[in-house]
Amino acid sequence: GLQFPSWLERVVSVGIVATDPQIVRRQRCVNTGAFASGGSALSHLLFNSIHDFYGLAVVNGFNMIFICAIFVIPQLHRFGRNVGAITLILLALIVHSCVVWSFGLESDLQVYFVLGGVVLFFFGVQNWRLSFFFFGLFVVSLLIALNFAPAEGLVMPEDRAFRDVLSNQAMINVSAIFAALLFFALAALQRAEVELQDQHERSEALIGT
Repeated sequence: GLQFPSWLERVVSVGIVATDPQIVRRQRCVNTGAFASGGSALSHLLFNSIHDFYGLAVVNGFNMIFICAIFVIPQLHRFGRNVGAITLILLALIVHSCVVWSFGLESDLQVYFVLGGVVLFFFGVQNWRLSFFFFGLFVVSLLIALNFAPAEGLVMPEDRAFRDVLSNQAMINVSAIFAALLFFALAALQRAEVELQDQHERSEALIGT
């Protein structure tokens, strides 16, 4: 099967102390989602700073809070199997809701709320109640933004060209986050299938012997 580089294995396993393979797999998905989301926030921070650092200072502050918190989330796995996942989800909902209201619906940043579908990777099908609860929070946040958030936003509402660029950047980032999580999940599934096949073949060989 696919073999990740050793350094990448260490990165996605930061803070994980569990021994149950299923819990480890879910917490690795949380770390992957956290780092991918942090990369997205960093790209927005860099672009905003280049465009107008002081004019976008409030939004830059939101992004910096999110980026700093990303380094804390992996350390929360030691306090419970779902503590890191719940913290990441709530942080993403709060920070991104603030960003959507800052830039308005014309920026299309509300597209990040569709990432609510990936919470199933964080909790697994065995915790489907938690998955649907937090997915529901994403849906409610999206509906609130679509119905009540200002179209132009509260920060630099006159800069429509900048919002067009933000829209394009958001679409690319959402695609990248989805791709990272799906790739990791499929790679983990492939590895589990290969290990199961190896064990089956080993058992058959022992029986034959």
